[in-house]
Amino acid sequence: MKIISNTAISLDGKISTRTHEHLSLGSDLDRKKMSELRSKADAVLVGGNTFRNWPYPLIEKEAHGFAVKRNKPLLNVVLTHHGVHDASLGLKGWLCQNVELVFCAHQSAQFSQEILDVQPQVLRYETLNIVDAIEYIADRGCEILLIEAGGQLLFELFELNLIDDVYLTLCPLIIGGAQAPTLSDGQGFDAKTLKTFNLVTQKVCGDEIYLHYTPKR
Repeated sequence: MKIISNTAISLDGKISTRTHEHLSLGSDLDRKKMSELRSKADAVLVGGNTFRNWPYPLIEKEAHGFAVKRNKPLLNVVLTHHGVHDASLGLKGWLCQNVELVFCAHQSAQFSQEILDVQPQVLRYETLNIVDAIEYIADRGCEILLIEAGGQLLFELFELNLIDDVYLTLCPLIIGGAQAPTLSDGQGFDAKTLKTFNLVTQKVCGDEIYLHYTPKR
């Protein structure tokens, strides 16, 4: 299974503000490119914080000029240790989209009745890690997995050398804040374990730069 990531970042490498609010950093063109990547994926994986900030189906947008006919629903997978018990927007939308919602959750994770009413599949693990979610998605026969944040999730994937392609949109914004999430958070790498990448393509569109990297193995 091929694993790709797609993230819009500010000039200072942030993906959101220090309050972790949902924020669309990119332009309409960036959102179009995001939809195109989703159209090629069999599954989309996000972390619990990302889902709590944006509890909507992650699907390609037909409004951007193309429609995707899927033989099976797009698999939306959420990796969460704590569960989702405070989301209150957009959940009914899951019932009318060609998507499937699955939670890979810690055994103690709590979910609100509003979430459970959507009838997602909840897989519980005593010791939850990213490998659990990856193995589940691969066992479902997915060929392309798209990662759409957050920083902790991406760090773990970089640490395990599981990312095959990195797509970045560099946006003309400064967010700042020591507590604001970045592209890759976690404990970080030291000088001997830094991850290095090859630049595949770059394209300047207006004030944004679209970058595609692959890891140096």
